[in-house]
Amino acid sequence: MQTFNYKPKSDIKTLLKNYWPVVVSVGLAIWFILQPAGIRLFRIVRIPYPLSAIILSVIAIAVIIYYVLVKMPRLKRDILHSKPITIENGIVKYTKTKGGLPKDITFNLSDVEVYHVDDDDDEFSMTAGEEDITFYANYFDDDTKYQEFKRLLGVVNK
Repeated sequence: MQTFNYKPKSDIKTLLKNYWPVVVSVGLAIWFILQPAGIRLFRIVRIPYPLSAIILSVIAIAVIIYYVLVKMPRLKRDILHSKPITIENGIVKYTKTKGGLPKDITFNLSDVEVYHVDDDDDEFSMTAGEEDITFYANYFDDDTKYQEFKRLLGVVNK
């Protein structure tokens, strides 16, 4: 039996990876509103200054609301309900948070039908039976554990 720790980390790297859109959208909104050069970009498409400031502020507020209402609670639930992934005799067991409640998922490696590797986002997803499963690289202890887990599942980069 092999065990892999699978838990979101609450370190600076994870926070930056998960919340960079908030920082970028708020920063761009403030910069474009305060910088005359930024406002000139909106004049190219003939949007007046007050309207461009309102549009940028609404976009920044929408991104912040999305992260506060969706992303942060999801990350907290994942941290709260995370358990190690175990692989024994071709059977994989792990916990997935769905709808705020932990759900124990068990699937056989022979049931895996389709998988998709996305190395840009350091994740891979697969379909096992009726279950869509996604594993994130930053939830593992380190990259070697992540690569070993992918190898055991038979996932190769395409």
